[in-house]
Order: sequence, then C-alpha cells, then structure tokens
Amino acid sequence: MALTSHGKNGDISAHRTAEQALRPIDLLYRGLARNANAVALDGGRGEALTYAALVAATEALATAFQSLDPK
Repeated sequence: MALTSHGKNGDISAHRTAEQALRPIDLLYRGLARNANAVALDGGRGEALTYAALVAATEALATAFQSLDPK
C-alpha cells in the first residue's frame, strides 16, 4: 500500500510505501537527534518535557514491559 500526502494546493508532496512511512517512535528519535533539549511535550502549566527526558521515559517503560514478558 502506498501512502500519499497532499500539500496545501493539493499537489503530491511525498509518496511513501507503508514500509517507508515513519512511525511515531521514528519521529521521537528524530526530534532527539535534532535538539535533545527542545520541548517535546508541554503540559501548559509550566510542565514541559524535553526530547531527552521523553526518550529516557519511553525506553524505561519499554524495558519494564519487556521484563514482564521476555520472549
């Protein structure tokens, strides 16, 4: 299956197969590589999480899940 995105004027700006489409985790690591100290999530009341902190929390959670079922 091919995924297509359309620009503002309806033109095709990108054409990717399903295998080439970026997953949310890819976008997270891309943000980390671009600027680890940039705000990734903003809670709106002075609560902000940087890409570095979000990746650390994500990896800790993934490790915890893997320890539950280490198959």
